[in-house]
Amino acid sequence: MDYSDLLPLVLLPLMSALIGWLTNKLALLMLFRPRTERNFIVFRLQGLIPRRQDEMASAIAETVSTHLVNRDAVQKELTRPRVRSALVDGLVEYGRKYVADTVAALPRPVRIVVPDAVQRKLNRKLRREAEKHLPVLMDEISPAIAANVDFRRRIRTEIAAYPHQRLESMIRTIAGRELRSIEIWGAVLGFLVGLLQTAVVFLFMR
Repeated sequence: MDYSDLLPLVLLPLMSALIGWLTNKLALLMLFRPRTERNFIVFRLQGLIPRRQDEMASAIAETVSTHLVNRDAVQKELTRPRVRSALVDGLVEYGRKYVADTVAALPRPVRIVVPDAVQRKLNRKLRREAEKHLPVLMDEISPAIAANVDFRRRIRTEIAAYPHQRLESMIRTIAGRELRSIEIWGAVLGFLVGLLQTAVVFLFMR
C-alpha cells in the first residue's frame, strides 16, 4: 500500500469532523434563521425560535405569572418597609415641591409672611402624616392593585413583540459558550466516526 492509498484514509476522519461541525453549526443556526418565513416550492422554512415565539411567550408568561410574579408576590412586595419608605419619600418630596411652588407664586408681600421655617415645618408635618397613614392606605389598596394588573398578558405581549434579532443576540450572549461546545462536539464525534470508518476500510484493504 503506497501513500496514494493512505491519503483517503487520512482525509476521511478530517472530512467527517468537518461534516459533524457544519451539521451542528447549521442546526444551531436554524434555531434563529431565517427570522421570517421563506416559502420554497414544496416547503416553508423559518427558524425554530422565531416561528414559535408566540407559543414560547405564552408558556413563559403562564409560568412566571403563576409561580413568580403573581398577585400574592406583588401584594407582598408593595407592603415591604423598603417600598413603603420609598413611597413616603416620594410623597414628601412631591409635597415639598408643591409647597415651594405655591409659595413662590404668591405675591411678594405674602411670601414675606411665609418664611422658610414655616415651609420646613409643613414638610415635617407632611412626613409625619405620610408615615402614619400611608402604611394603612397601602394595606387597603395593595390587594386592588395586585388584582387589577394582568401580569400574564403583559409578559406575553412583551416577549411576543421582542425583536428576533435582539432575542438571538441575548441567547447567544447567555449561552454562547454552550453553543460553541455543541459545534466542537459535532466535530469531535464526526472525527471519531471517521476514524472508525477508516479502520473498517483499512481492514478490508489489507
